[in-house]
Amino acid sequence: MSCWWPVNTPILAVKITFFTHLHAATELPTLFAGEAILKTLCTFFTLTNTNLTWTNGVLTFINGGSIPLGGWGSNVLASLIVADTLGNRGTNTWSFKLEVQPQVVTNLFVFGSPQAQRAGQRIGNIPTAALAARFGPIPMSDGDPWTLELVESNRLVVSYTNTAPGFATNTYVCNLTPVRPADIFNRKITGITNDPGNKRLTLFTIDVALGQMVTNGSATLSPSSVIYQIGPNSTISRVFSFDYQMTFDSIGVDTNVTLFDQDGVTLTLEEAKFLFTPSLALSLEIGWFELQRFESTLSGRLETAIVPQLTITGDLSDTNQCELFSHWWLIYVGQIGPIPVWLEFNFGVTAEVGYNLSANATMSTGVRQNVDMGFGVDYVKGRSPELQGHPFVNPEPIDPIPFTYQINGSASAYAKITPQLGVRVNSLAGLYANIDPRVEIAGNATINNGQLTSADFSLLAAADLNVGFSILGVGNVDPPLAAFPIFNYRWSTNYPPPGQLTIRTQPRRQEVVVGGSASFSVDAVAGQAIRYQWYSNGTNLMLGNTGPCLTLSFVNLSHAGTYSVKLTSGGQTLWSSTATLAVRTSTTPSGMALIPAGSFTMGNCMDPNEGWSEELPLHSVYVSGFYMDVNLVSYSQWLTVYNWATSHGYSFEYGAQGKAANHPAHSMTW
Repeated sequence: MSCWWPVNTPILAVKITFFTHLHAATELPTLFAGEAILKTLCTFFTLTNTNLTWTNGVLTFINGGSIPLGGWGSNVLASLIVADTLGNRGTNTWSFKLEVQPQVVTNLFVFGSPQAQRAGQRIGNIPTAALAARFGPIPMSDGDPWTLELVESNRLVVSYTNTAPGFATNTYVCNLTPVRPADIFNRKITGITNDPGNKRLTLFTIDVALGQMVTNGSATLSPSSVIYQIGPNSTISRVFSFDYQMTFDSIGVDTNVTLFDQDGVTLTLEEAKFLFTPSLALSLEIGWFELQRFESTLSGRLETAIVPQLTITGDLSDTNQCELFSHWWLIYVGQIGPIPVWLEFNFGVTAEVGYNLSANATMSTGVRQNVDMGFGVDYVKGRSPELQGHPFVNPEPIDPIPFTYQINGSASAYAKITPQLGVRVNSLAGLYANIDPRVEIAGNATINNGQLTSADFSLLAAADLNVGFSILGVGNVDPPLAAFPIFNYRWSTNYPPPGQLTIRTQPRRQEVVVGGSASFSVDAVAGQAIRYQWYSNGTNLMLGNTGPCLTLSFVNLSHAGTYSVKLTSGGQTLWSSTATLAVRTSTTPSGMALIPAGSFTMGNCMDPNEGWSEELPLHSVYVSGFYMDVNLVSYSQWLTVYNWATSHGYSFEYGAQGKAANHPAHSMTW
């Protein structure tokens, strides 16, 4: 086990808690087989080092402050040796790094610090005022009174009582006692104006990165760190502390919410739960005015459930989203020298749905999944790769929600909730992560005479962990880490059940010229033999018309009409849909060509995991025969349509153009 351990002085009192299990030699394989046995048997241990204590199952080493562990920034090795009276011996060795010596710019002023209060700054009764008190009592009689009145993006306004405080250009400034997160700043003064009449001093500033103010130094979450909760008016409202690792109550949503109900689309999340109980640890190191190292771990129990119900009327394709939950916290990490280090932790949940349907449909399905999970990242400047991730997931059994639907047509849809977690060290570096539990549906169903005759749907419930990191002002250090799968569950639903009589392909419309031939066919499956009987205009066609195909040779005008087939198998009976036969007396119209009927596969056939949602699923589309002009639409033909349309109340944003009447029309928009 390795540990990066920033501390405050080269001679120090350090409390080290050993969470690793100890292992004895192979002669005693059961002595330290589990933590419970270890805690019990440690009662009989003799601790030869007087700096070691054993309390409540925790072994602790306290240096006492009289012996230096090492110089600033040095690496320290620690070894724990366990032996029994029989001579069996085990050793556990690991390392940690001591804090580098803080070094900051000399032209620095910290608002809210003891230095600032001795120079006259007055601080009201705000939660962050307690930070300055950590340095001891402040003699408030020193200096002419003044107040930091206004913080804007490019200036600070100071109101004073008697004499304007003495600020100078090129001074670096930061704030120890913000009233709201917007009052946190790391800046450099570029200009100063004084208004003696109104007793206002304006400091014009530019933002600088925290690393620009620090030559060397490090910070970590510790018992001296403080969490501030942000109230509804974006002011700091509550303070609470923690011990080394910050643990929150469950945050998230668990609600029944209708996301939208408009334009024939209703989406209701019957369940939209995302409850996360996170623990956060963080350390960072700056050297040579740049971020050198950053480590953060966020872990906890995750409870998810997403059960969307989607009702759609019409031929629709769209994507919609809305925010379900948003909250954030401000964390005072500590100081590098006199410079305060602030951390923002934000958490929000959005819901999103996308759909592509040519149907009237109501669909509902979903999944529930609980996991113990976490992710850690560590950034080391100059390493390859600089950013490394360490996710882990321990999932419980998944609980899929049965798929229910009423649909006629093809459909693809998805619904997901996306929680976004952000850890941002003010003006230095940011870490973001999101987890996207989602449900996807793709398939089709067919209804004949008001009854569902076939359905084939594939369903997916999945969630991935996505993590990225950036140094503020530089952009992403590396591309985001590869998505890490939390869970992935696929299932399908089919109708009818295997063996049941089902029509898979219906007869298609035909158009032929007198003297030609026409053919109708039906594709069906069943567990037993199928009998077929074809009908024309509702009349039984006798003799030879009892197979899956019906062929008509030497068609005449009397053959025009509707055709259908009755199927019977094992006591089941189904009627196909009706198909129309149109008979033409003439050949191909002048100037046109016949485009024959046929089927093709529609959708993204290169890679089903790429492309837009409306490109999936792949499905067969049948197009009846039709005639098309052999030449492009001429400009004179366009003008005929254009003049008729504009005289009947239609308008065009852009009309077509043409070089001459018999030249092609061009430049029209869709």
